[in-house]
Amino acid sequence: MRSMIFLLAVLASSGAAAAVAEGEAPITGQGLDRLAAAAGIEVVGRTADLRVETPFGPITARPSGDATARFAALFAEEFAVYPPALVRRSRLKRVVLGSGLAFDGQLRGAIPDFWHDALYLDVARGDYSPTYQRTAIHHEFFHLVDYRDDGEVYRDDAWAALNPPGFRYGPGGKDVQGDALGSLFTDKHPGFLTTYATAGVEEDKAEVFARLLVAPREVARRAGLDPILARKVARMKARLKEFEPAVDDAFWSRVEARPTRPDGPPARPPGRDASR
Repeated sequence: MRSMIFLLAVLASSGAAAAVAEGEAPITGQGLDRLAAAAGIEVVGRTADLRVETPFGPITARPSGDATARFAALFAEEFAVYPPALVRRSRLKRVVLGSGLAFDGQLRGAIPDFWHDALYLDVARGDYSPTYQRTAIHHEFFHLVDYRDDGEVYRDDAWAALNPPGFRYGPGGKDVQGDALGSLFTDKHPGFLTTYATAGVEEDKAEVFARLLVAPREVARRAGLDPILARKVARMKARLKEFEPAVDDAFWSRVEARPTRPDGPPARPPGRDASR
């Protein structure tokens, strides 16, 4: 993620972004038509291989294939939770589904595109755990919201000040992609929901947001035992309401009332990497 803003700035200035519109087809059904119209977005699937050359390495993907319909239904269910005003304020315009999504050969579950107002999602990565995929959707969407909030992604001094004294974030999400357990809930790190959250302030915030959407009762339980995490949850909700007033107490009540998912925790089989 740390090089992604610079990467996409190059694409915007070079005109290479036009290539990403080739070999795509609109995805409809599953309630996506209504969702897309309300939020002002389009959802497309790759029908041909994608390769975008950049000075930092290529963004690549394969066609979304047979998994498209299943993932589109999951995506529609998760995105329908958001107030349309939040999606519009994020400036997201396009969601692109593919498989084998990678940046410079490194597999990614998603790539948020701040400069072209797009979000790339891999329909197959982590498909053994729908909860993992749900979490990844919200995690990556938050990066777009985070950027639109104040133009910053990798620095947030006020958030970092909530951490335990002496804590320092790691090298960023890009450099911990190989941690097969990093996205699992853990109580090893006071103030953090997952090990992945300790990689960078941007990942910490995105993990809090995503888990509030997918596992609100578990986050509430953890926050009740961890005052640092409780302050992070409170700050997340306050900042989101400032960014978009529709993300209010009534919104969070609706999230908390969602039925518990039967697909289990966002776990990964040993040795199988599904990091974002």
